[in-house]
Amino acid sequence: MGYRKPPKRTQFPKGRSGNPNGRPNGSKIIKDVIYQTLSQRLNVTVNGRHKRITKREAIIQQLFKKAALGDLAYIKLLLQLSQGAGIDIPEKRLSPSRGARRA
Repeated sequence: MGYRKPPKRTQFPKGRSGNPNGRPNGSKIIKDVIYQTLSQRLNVTVNGRHKRITKREAIIQQLFKKAALGDLAYIKLLLQLSQGAGIDIPEKRLSPSRGARRA
């Protein structure tokens, strides 16, 4: 007994689950549903040509399209997703002018 220690008579006996019925058959895990949905293919037209791409690819292409139009929210999201995926986006390096000397 005591703090966070219920009486032995109300505790589950050894070898018995706290959820004896478990997850019902046929119920889906949200992670699997999202993965399956993003893996479905769509018919899209790109530059007048028909292509079949996944929903995941379509979402990423739209994200790039909005970011390229200068929408700061999409630019920020794109940079966050890139960093989360481990993609390093190097800053443009400025080369010294030809006539300048290094110190």
